[in-house]
Amino acid sequence: MRLPATMVIDDRDDEKTLVDARFAVPDHTPREEPQARWRGASAWLRRRRRRIAEAGAVLALVLGLGAVAYQQSREVDALRERIDAMKRDRSGSFVGGLARSSSSAPPPVGAEATSNPSSGEVTQSERESLERRGAMLIGSNDFSCALPHYRMLTELFPQQRVFRDVVTVLEAKLRRSGSVEPASGSCP
Repeated sequence: MRLPATMVIDDRDDEKTLVDARFAVPDHTPREEPQARWRGASAWLRRRRRRIAEAGAVLALVLGLGAVAYQQSREVDALRERIDAMKRDRSGSFVGGLARSSSSAPPPVGAEATSNPSSGEVTQSERESLERRGAMLIGSNDFSCALPHYRMLTELFPQQRVFRDVVTVLEAKLRRSGSVEPASGSCP
């Protein structure tokens, strides 16, 4: 008899496969491990969701209040610096004295309270009103009208050095700003 040209092998032998142990694939796959981790983290977050939200709200509130406090601190420092600068500018100047003399407090009683023969017999109430008017002119920044007024006060009260000082300062201020004295009668 003759043998067939092709050899036929049973199916049972076909299922047998030899695998080298060096190339074996482990049973667990690395894709399953991160998924399990995410599921665990997700469950942990769900359990603590309320506490996390409260902590976030408290943290936002604290940071917001801290920012406001810092901003206020910077503004306070800037205001203190401005006040200190104003105090340095006003120390020794006549403006503070004029503001105090124009208040409702009565002037000190002494040689100045009585009328002075060299001052043209100006009464105390007239002097107070003249000083008050001069202070109001300076307070309203009307330096061009305040200068002739204080020149008049210097002539009326030559013993008062403060009026001469005010005239000097007003002249310097008008010179620096380029203003010219007003014609007589243009001031109220």
